[in-house]
Amino acid sequence: MEKQSSRFTFLLVIPALMLTVACAGSDTRRVARTTPQRTPVATPAGPARSAAADNGDARTAPDKSGAAASQPAPSHASDDPVDSVLSNAQEEYDQGVESLRAGETEEARGHFDAAIQVFMNSSVPVDQSPRLKTAFNKMVDDIAALEQDLEEAPGSAPDATPSPTEGLNDINTYLTPEEAAKERENVAPEAQAISFDIPMVINDQVLAWVEIFKNRKEFRNSFVGGYQRYGWYEEMIHRTFKEEGLPADLIYMAFLESTYKTSAYSRARARGIWQFMTPTGREYGLKVNRYVDERSNPEKSTRAAARYMKDLYATLGDWHLAIAAYNTGAGNVLRAQRRSGKTDYWDLTKTRYMRTETKNFVPAILALALISKDPVKYGFEGVEHNPTLQYDRVTVQGPTEISLMARLAGCSVDDIKFLNPQLRLGVTPPGEKDYEVLLPSGKGETFVAAYESLPDSDRIARIAKVHTVRRGDTLGSIAAKYGTSVDELRASNKIGNPRSLSVGAQITVPGLGNTVAVDDDAPRTRHSSRSSQVGTKYSPYHVVRRGDTLSAISRAYGISLRNLLSWNGMTEKSVIVPGKRLMVGRGPSSSGSVRPLGATRPGAATEPAAGLVSVPGGGQVTPDPAGERVIYKVRTGDNLFRIALKFKTTVDDLKAWNNISGNAIRAGEALTIYPN
Repeated sequence: MEKQSSRFTFLLVIPALMLTVACAGSDTRRVARTTPQRTPVATPAGPARSAAADNGDARTAPDKSGAAASQPAPSHASDDPVDSVLSNAQEEYDQGVESLRAGETEEARGHFDAAIQVFMNSSVPVDQSPRLKTAFNKMVDDIAALEQDLEEAPGSAPDATPSPTEGLNDINTYLTPEEAAKERENVAPEAQAISFDIPMVINDQVLAWVEIFKNRKEFRNSFVGGYQRYGWYEEMIHRTFKEEGLPADLIYMAFLESTYKTSAYSRARARGIWQFMTPTGREYGLKVNRYVDERSNPEKSTRAAARYMKDLYATLGDWHLAIAAYNTGAGNVLRAQRRSGKTDYWDLTKTRYMRTETKNFVPAILALALISKDPVKYGFEGVEHNPTLQYDRVTVQGPTEISLMARLAGCSVDDIKFLNPQLRLGVTPPGEKDYEVLLPSGKGETFVAAYESLPDSDRIARIAKVHTVRRGDTLGSIAAKYGTSVDELRASNKIGNPRSLSVGAQITVPGLGNTVAVDDDAPRTRHSSRSSQVGTKYSPYHVVRRGDTLSAISRAYGISLRNLLSWNGMTEKSVIVPGKRLMVGRGPSSSGSVRPLGATRPGAATEPAAGLVSVPGGGQVTPDPAGERVIYKVRTGDNLFRIALKFKTTVDDLKAWNNISGNAIRAGEALTIYPN
């Protein structure tokens, strides 16, 4: 489920409002800073302090190098139309992520559509503003990544487990005054004797979560498992936080997010112990592609989480607000402050501008910190941390199968999978030299000696093809095409439901003898050697070079000047500049000549005599028997971006194929689309 690479790493700079650009972990996560609202601290973690119970709402006073007082959120008003577009689009995007987090997929898609529509309706054309164009391209990539994640079954990994935060929205944390007084009497003296390096609060919300973890079976069991797994990663997380200048007690965020399970996932397809979603994972340096998902790598995701938390703290100046923003996004926290007039996290929890999950997120983490520092006090006798994970680091060249590594190291495949949960297909990623792999402690030397004795031909995984699913494909037909089995395809691609294939998905076909992954349907350039590219397609575009003319281009591709102008919305007086991309045809036929696409305005193409086929995300198409194009009937609520996303193409392609000059389309119109 990977569009596969984010084209930009971009932080929106909007003078009047700090915006969250993407989502990670439990929700919208990426932070873009505006003109500084306060001086960011160099080292957010101050000296450890103890809590003091006082009238049910005792807080440690932040030290000078620690949490600064929360400041009011700035107004988002701006006279700059570009600022307005960016602000409005971002707000729709953030609401989409919020809906995604709540499991409201269609509602989320509606917000994402609205975010794109803000750009399309802008009084400043996107192509005429570098800021708008960069932000638009970034948002398109991020939405595409989220959409692609949604196509993947949420529990597709064999050991996948729902994130504990999934239940925070359904918890009533109310305590009667008598219950609160009793719990406070038990908790406050202990809290005073314990050191914390994030501000500790003893209020009714935190006390209620102490009670929940103690007495509700599912949460009690979750605590026990998380407390045990904590031991595996404690040393690594604390070392990373120290290097990044963060408070050590932020480790309890991962306790709540995942109970330290690398296989944890959410409804919004956040993954790993820190619950990053794909766009923000990439923003903070995590690779997410068909071979690796570094959100599941404990070390790399911890480093990413630390840097993200530093950004949140620098933006919000308060640890409770920063922790809340990790759940819901800095933009949503700032909007809640602006709309409510409140700046303190605990005051915000009393308003309607913060989601229930975020209201529960911070007190639940503080409760986990309290209990974890003295579990026996809270009724968790006999619970111990697992020992710190010990492992050796080795490097391998090219795609190397886990099964080979296990055989050479003298350990089990499960041992290597456990230490390297980021490897999605049982093989290290092709094209990466010196790829680091973790092996059980003491197995490194054995592996290296055996690995170096192997010839290169035996080291490299034999990955033959990456097949792009087309309409009508089934696992059976793909297996038959490549001479493998359905079981092999399911195992290699972690496919749970064989009927859930979607058009455009990529399937790895194992063991056919090549040393790198080759996309069966990858495009090639017009100048590629035909003999070495059997079965692939030419690009239907020509990129204008210095000295090109429209008539020369039309002659070079064997098309009429009239068609060239028509397909590209141009006239004979149009000026072309180097770098401009022109539609020139669908590529050469078997005889080597270039044939035009033949589509003009929606509905003008001849309707192929074939039945309707459903497409991902809704809608139906009439496929061309030759498999070259489809005719898509526009539905109410469709826009060009949404349709482009369905067919894994671009808005520019749709407009070029159908001679659409603006952005408006009408329900009932027929669009010609060339999905391949």
